[in-house]
Amino acid sequence: MTAALVASAAAVTVVVCSRNGARGIVACLDALAAQELPPAAVVVVDDGSTDATAELALRHPLRPVVLRHEVNRGLGAARTTGIAACTTDLVAFTDDDCRPGPGWLVGLVGFLTAGAGAVAVGGSVHAASVDTAARRYADATRPLAPVEVAPPSSLARLAGYVRSARRAPVDGAPRAVASLVGASMLVRRSALEAVDGFDPAIRFGGDEEDLCRRLRTAFGPDAVRFAPDVVLAHEFDPRRRDVLRRARAYGRGNARTFRASGSRVPPLRPFPLVLAACLLAGLRWRAAWVVAAVAPVLLYPPSRFGGRLPFCYLAAAEDAATLVGFLQGVRS
Repeated sequence: MTAALVASAAAVTVVVCSRNGARGIVACLDALAAQELPPAAVVVVDDGSTDATAELALRHPLRPVVLRHEVNRGLGAARTTGIAACTTDLVAFTDDDCRPGPGWLVGLVGFLTAGAGAVAVGGSVHAASVDTAARRYADATRPLAPVEVAPPSSLARLAGYVRSARRAPVDGAPRAVASLVGASMLVRRSALEAVDGFDPAIRFGGDEEDLCRRLRTAFGPDAVRFAPDVVLAHEFDPRRRDVLRRARAYGRGNARTFRASGSRVPPLRPFPLVLAACLLAGLRWRAAWVVAAVAPVLLYPPSRFGGRLPFCYLAAAEDAATLVGFLQGVRS
């Protein structure tokens, strides 16, 4: 490792956001303590927890700075609190349910310092375990993938949507993206200050998209980049209902980004509309209900999920929840 890389890694503060994360905060801090190049500081923001999150963090050998919100204020506010406590040139973000590998921090730092024009980089987020159906679904669909740069034409956007609905995700090559995820993200503090950081009004879903949109506007199309070889393990919620909760929240975040960007083309999500039309048509023609029952298998092929047929229907419900969240966000 070069001396410059060692110096850069030593100039990083890691901000860990947590709410009722007692089950995971120790493992997350253990992973940060095992980094090949340890951070200069770790800040844990306890966002209104009612469990022992803060106490466990304070007792950890890593000796993180622990900041507490007396009431839950949301991820945007938690990350804002964490940034305010940082004095280093670089700020990394992760969450209590994440397990960064030993090379996570040095990988992000190396990618950022090597990338011309980059002010923010993020890595791949994979499922840490597959012991429940919801976690196996997360392993197959990778919900915490970066948001790709939208093609200029509506037809190209539609084609991208169809591909993503029908194919298993792949990390691909290093590239500029529209948005990263806060579970695995490194940003220059000067860039955060230049765009006023995260929006504390965004409680969950879309806070990263909002930040990255402003970073790209201020610093150019290559400002936000994805490093696929830097992998972090995420302990997803074991319940199926959390899949729909997360999808709805990110749909509302999509609406905020859509309004803020001034785009005239909303995110295209036609498959739920096709299913809804079949269900409505079934009120008059019963055969349409048969089509609605079969359609998820055709629109979201089992091959995308390793042949697991029930996941086709969960994907349809997730897509619909995202659309519902978007419509709610547009109306609010």
